[in-house]
Amino acid sequence: MRILTPKSNDKNFVLCDGKTNKLVNIEEVKYTDYIYFCDVINVNWYHMLTQKLQHINILSDVECSFLEYSQSKNLFIPYLRMGMYNWIKLFIDNNVTFSDTNYTTNYCFTFSVNKKTYDRHIFLKLVEWFKFKDFSYLWHGNFRFFDMDYFINNESKNIQDIDNWTELKTFMLLPVELKENFINNSLANNRFVGYYVKTESTLDNWIDAHSKMNPNSAVCVITESSADNILYNNYTFTEKTLYGILGLNFLIWPGNYGQAQKAKEMGFDIFDDVIDHSYQFKRTVFERCYYALERNIEILTNLTVAKRLRTENFDRLLKNRNYCLYGGFVDWIQKELDSSGLSEVININGKYKDV
Repeated sequence: MRILTPKSNDKNFVLCDGKTNKLVNIEEVKYTDYIYFCDVINVNWYHMLTQKLQHINILSDVECSFLEYSQSKNLFIPYLRMGMYNWIKLFIDNNVTFSDTNYTTNYCFTFSVNKKTYDRHIFLKLVEWFKFKDFSYLWHGNFRFFDMDYFINNESKNIQDIDNWTELKTFMLLPVELKENFINNSLANNRFVGYYVKTESTLDNWIDAHSKMNPNSAVCVITESSADNILYNNYTFTEKTLYGILGLNFLIWPGNYGQAQKAKEMGFDIFDDVIDHSYQFKRTVFERCYYALERNIEILTNLTVAKRLRTENFDRLLKNRNYCLYGGFVDWIQKELDSSGLSEVININGKYKDV
């Protein structure tokens, strides 16, 4: 069993053995090998593999895509390099502390948008469409226009039963008007070393921004990373989800497919008695964004309700954070490694064992 990472050089596409650091041709891949995609799955590389191999074991640390190749086994382990566990480890290693009492609900929800993508553009326009008021946010304010060809020529043709749909379709093509509100933390030195995320300063994103936003909001609407090809359904887990858990927020993931269900399988409380997560299995990206907001409109607009629900469920929110930080989530990862046989190759410190 080997873990092979896709790479491309000047001549062709190759794989790198994570243990020996030797290059491996695609034709040399064995039935027991895992192809490891760091961060999101590169769909072009994936298709190149499916054309040459009869069976593929996909290992990913951030994203799992529901791809169509029937001979592909996709295993999601949020552990290696970009996985959410590494961000958790950063908080622990840097002795970041969290209060159990210093939380006030001044806003119904909070969100953060960095890189502009199709689903995030839709989300920003829907924030304007629903005329939300009680929210905090981070957004750089760049790229107010977005190429909406896919929306016009594909998704919009398959959508029905949305109120004022003709007007909404036109509204989605307009530029985002939401004001810029961003913190420049470019001086921070978060970086990767080997298979770990390291930092030589502070955890700037949390300390400078999210630690001031999430604890003061009831809900975190998480604009998680999405697939590099919007034709594929997927879910991803990054530090964006972690911020919501650490901030003791109810979580909503617009856009990505099946994300709340996967979080539940990973052992997290998704508060499906408070949040309506039925949006996650809608057919289109637009519908998953729209219904994530529309079906949770009360907690996103009524601050009195948001405060009450957060107070009533505070112990559960705190339990979610403790599960994340103090062993429960790591135990789930270990079980996934054991059941897949990968514990023979990867130990809990993220290094390769001798096989």
